[in-house]
Amino acid sequence: MTKETIEQVLKFRDERNWKQFHNPKDLAISICLEAAELLEVFQWSADEVWCEEKKDKIGEELADVLNYCILMADTCGLDMDEIIQEKVRKNAEKYPVEKAYGHKKIYRAGRIIRGCYILIFWILIIFWEQIDEAFQFVLRNIHLGAAIVGIYRQDVYEIPPDAIRELIINAMVHRSYLDHGTIQVAVYDNRLEITSPGKLPMGQTMERMKEGYSKIRNEALAHAFAYMNLIEHWGSGIPRIIDKVKAAGLREPEFIGGEVDLRINIYRGQIDGTVDLNAPNTAVKPPLNRRETADKVPANEQEQQIYKYVSENVGITTAQAMKLLGIKQRRTREILG
Repeated sequence: MTKETIEQVLKFRDERNWKQFHNPKDLAISICLEAAELLEVFQWSADEVWCEEKKDKIGEELADVLNYCILMADTCGLDMDEIIQEKVRKNAEKYPVEKAYGHKKIYRAGRIIRGCYILIFWILIIFWEQIDEAFQFVLRNIHLGAAIVGIYRQDVYEIPPDAIRELIINAMVHRSYLDHGTIQVAVYDNRLEITSPGKLPMGQTMERMKEGYSKIRNEALAHAFAYMNLIEHWGSGIPRIIDKVKAAGLREPEFIGGEVDLRINIYRGQIDGTVDLNAPNTAVKPPLNRRETADKVPANEQEQQIYKYVSENVGITTAQAMKLLGIKQRRTREILG
């Protein structure tokens, strides 16, 4: 690959100010996704392994893979020529000509192992995407408010995001994969509800779970999540969730079932309207305007309507404010700040 080609790829990125979005993790995922699209070209091709009629498509998908490889090398500060030449040197030592010439058997074990690693990697990507999708779904459907801490404004959700993420990960790790059910995440007017299929493991009870006793159902998945820093310590998840929710001024999470499935409810709306602003991820009633403190007097009739609504509910979304005031989105956002 010429220096001119590499510079052209980087120029394309820089002209669009995309470098800010590039990091090794996301670029590595992108390489795998584009490689999967390259593999898709050969899907259902039976014995036709060359796919001559699809040569243009192969070139297009291969170019996408190489483009992302160039971007990742640049992001990581690696020189393409140097790393390729170094890899060729290592392969020459690992597979000398006199032993490898014309033989493919020596590659078989390595291919099986690499295949297993790739399969595990893809499974973890799928799990992570599902976790993130469920997490973002919850955040989109609960209230986002604000609190003034010192001279700074902090955006805060009515339910601590860390507790939400921890619950979803917990459901993913501890569910029964022999059960045909699925993990269900639902947001109702008064609660967040997460249901995980499968009864509690033998020896586990609701009370012991709340106290931090851990009975891991899927150890391989749990270790993989721990390696990805998605799990901190065995048994610490549920007690930490309870502490975060209570610190946010909410009711203690409700644990239901255990015989067929496990449902955990986090109820929306604070118990007494008071919160500890020093606690992590504290949820508070959103003030009238995100740039104002909660005790500031509303300036006009529209703000008074919003203030009344917020006083009677956990918070208010842009859509709810638009419906309440009968005005367009732009004006609503100006009022909410």
